[in-house]
Amino acid sequence: MSVRHIDPDGLHCSPTFSQAVVVEQPAKPIYIGGHDGKPIGPHSRRAFRDLATILESEGATLANIVH
Repeated sequence: MSVRHIDPDGLHCSPTFSQAVVVEQPAKPIYIGGHDGKPIGPHSRRAFRDLATILESEGATLANIVH
């Protein structure tokens, strides 16, 4: 099993954390870091755009989210 830390282009890149972690195994779960929980509005729209960017960088979409 391999683990990859990803920081897609266009998102904040930090030396101390990754935007997401992908675990390569028979399935391909993508673990995505949380956001700061600001009130609904511009921050929520940005969070969903960032989430979509992360998923698209791995060939997935918002429709692939399991909840």
